[in-house]
Amino acid sequence: MSKNQVPPQLPPEAPQSPPQLPPQNQPQYQQPQHQYNHIPPKKKMSTGVKVLIGLGALFVFICIMAVIFGDDKTNQNDSTAISSTLNEANKKWKDKAIMDSTNIADGYFASSSMTESEVFIKRYHELELLSLQQTPKDVTDSTIIRMGNRNANNAMGILIDSVNVYRNQFTKLLEKKLWMDNIKVKTQNGGKTLWLIGGLFASNRNISEFHNGMLPMFKALGYKRICYKWVDVSSAEYTYYDLDK
Repeated sequence: MSKNQVPPQLPPEAPQSPPQLPPQNQPQYQQPQHQYNHIPPKKKMSTGVKVLIGLGALFVFICIMAVIFGDDKTNQNDSTAISSTLNEANKKWKDKAIMDSTNIADGYFASSSMTESEVFIKRYHELELLSLQQTPKDVTDSTIIRMGNRNANNAMGILIDSVNVYRNQFTKLLEKKLWMDNIKVKTQNGGKTLWLIGGLFASNRNISEFHNGMLPMFKALGYKRICYKWVDVSSAEYTYYDLDK
């Protein structure tokens, strides 16, 4: 090499990006069981199934609205209450207590009277709210207070005595709604384990959307496990969710 000759320069090494790890967020509770050799077909949700999921969302919406626009249990300011306000509160609570007593006596909350999903969800939630109601602070009439407390106790008794009947009725409504979408409904464990079987549930996305939409209703009615399967074959893979009451 001569004195003035510059030694050859090597090109710089390109920086290497770190290896990408697979995503870790797996669906909670998902427990796939046996593998099935056939590849299941992909199906989109029909309008009927979307409507049913919407009813589950309606149940959540009713819960939220009941808290926001309920019986003013927490929105009254005792320091600004005056006589006319107290009288109005007593009258309002009396009217509600009379209506609740009439509904309980007339079988308004009987599951046999509910033939549509919308009616079932609405009335079941009304019964839950009635069983948990507390007299607002601005109601002072002792007779009205006793009537309201009695209605709450009666509603709780109906829930305890009829939860199995309500759950069975809801299962029948599911069978009716999902039949047109070729989804079979089965139960085990005294109706507390629910099987939903159909090509729609070959997709994990469909399982997740359906389950999350119906979860509030499933929990309210005391289901303990929900199982999803794409084909009614014993060896087919399935996904189940255990529900904590």
